Amino acid sequence: MKKLILSVLILGVGPANAGVLPTAGMRPVQPQPRNTSPNFYITANGGYNFTMGAIHFSETQNTGFNFDTSAPTFGGAIGIDFNRPSVRLELAVAHTSKADVNFDSIMGSEYRLGFTTYTLNVIQYFNLTDNLNLDLMAGIGAANLDMTAQYDMGGGNWVSSPGSKPWAFAMNFGVGLDIALTNKVSFVPQLKYSMLVGTMDWAVDTTLWIHNFQGLAGLRLTF
Repeated sequence: MKKLILSVLILGVGPANAGVLPTAGMRPVQPQPRNTSPNFYITANGGYNFTMGAIHFSETQNTGFNFDTSAPTFGGAIGIDFNRPSVRLELAVAHTSKADVNFDSIMGSEYRLGFTTYTLNVIQYFNLTDNLNLDLMAGIGAANLDMTAQYDMGGGNWVSSPGSKPWAFAMNFGVGLDIALTNKVSFVPQLKYSMLVGTMDWAVDTTLWIHNFQGLAGLRLTF
């Protein structure tokens, strides 16, 4: 009987089971805690902008002229990632190149429009996988419009205006992805909508409404 018990004990602590026995002083491995301290980052991006807008003249019965244009856009941001909560706050600047404006009716002049926006953005992000976040963005700020015109004086005589660069109210919304390439670098594609509203200092009070739709891609570097 003693030999049988001894044989069972020997089999139970044999090489096959030695790895499951508790070891004095051993503690279970704990998962690494998520980073909860704020991190600073910079972002650079570029893409293409599609604009739909309207010019309204307040001192006439004319309801305005609708127009559209499109041009490349590029910009960047500097911000802070609070980690917990999953929120980023950033200061962003974006420049859309000057391009010809296409009106839906005859204006008697030719226009070119470009603009630069400066916004304070808040981004709420959601972790989808270890290397992928969904970003929802909203922001508010100002835009510096750059519009020039050539006026048809008749007989093929065109006169160029010196241009107008008024400031306008700006707001934007966006949705994007944050795809981690390394611990510090992410690829950040984004779809963004922005609205700009400003007044032009022309012969009559003129309000300019601009709706922008942008497809962007860029890189984010976290410090």
